[in-house]
Amino acid sequence: MRGSRVTTAVLGAALLAAPATLTAPTAAQAAPSAMTAPAAAAAWAKPVPKGDVTSRVDVDGDGRGDLTTFRTISRDQETARYRLTVRTSRGKTSSLSFALPDYLDQPASDFWVGATGIDGVRGNEIVLDLIGGVGDATDIRTYAWRNGKLVLVPAAGSSSRFPNWPLMWVDFGRATGFTFSMGKSGIRYVTKHDLKASRSGRTFTGTNTLYRWSGNGWRKLKTTKVSVNRKVASSYTDLNGLTWR
Repeated sequence: MRGSRVTTAVLGAALLAAPATLTAPTAAQAAPSAMTAPAAAAAWAKPVPKGDVTSRVDVDGDGRGDLTTFRTISRDQETARYRLTVRTSRGKTSSLSFALPDYLDQPASDFWVGATGIDGVRGNEIVLDLIGGVGDATDIRTYAWRNGKLVLVPAAGSSSRFPNWPLMWVDFGRATGFTFSMGKSGIRYVTKHDLKASRSGRTFTGTNTLYRWSGNGWRKLKTTKVSVNRKVASSYTDLNGLTWR
């Protein structure tokens, strides 16, 4: 995972319990088999300079660069407020606001992961980690342009309460992550890896669940039981197969 982490379990748990407050404007193809190893290595976006973030990638899907900013709005003793804004090449603007616990005076750049194509809709998604590198966990969420505004796009297999893309590492006895792939005719697939360590820690057993992007969300196709060695399990614990922009 990108960036350094402060190993503070209490802070990590507290942040997980406080999701962002949003104040925004309110096909029968052959699926790839469930994987036992990632199809491609993760390619995290290069770290951005500390402070507010500016990016210019296509977000609305028209093929032209759109201006995206993620910046700090205000902070007090307990809460920091940030705003994600996209201004399209055609002049349309939409924003989402986040109120997050402010333990370490974190700049907006601590929460920025990057921009990449995750789902099956044209245009890049903006990816944020709302934990921001604190503790030993992540709260990775994706935001996309839909019907003229920015919206949260829930992760494959997620619930409405926890719409994030969870990652967890083998040193903690789990191997949780995702591998993205492209099928025929540009259909988007993702495999969710969810494995637990054996008592010895040398093998990990669990499931690979395959999802396909279908219309407005991820549709579950099948779940396969797997048992792999520690090295393979470790390779699962990321967002694999994405190209960051």
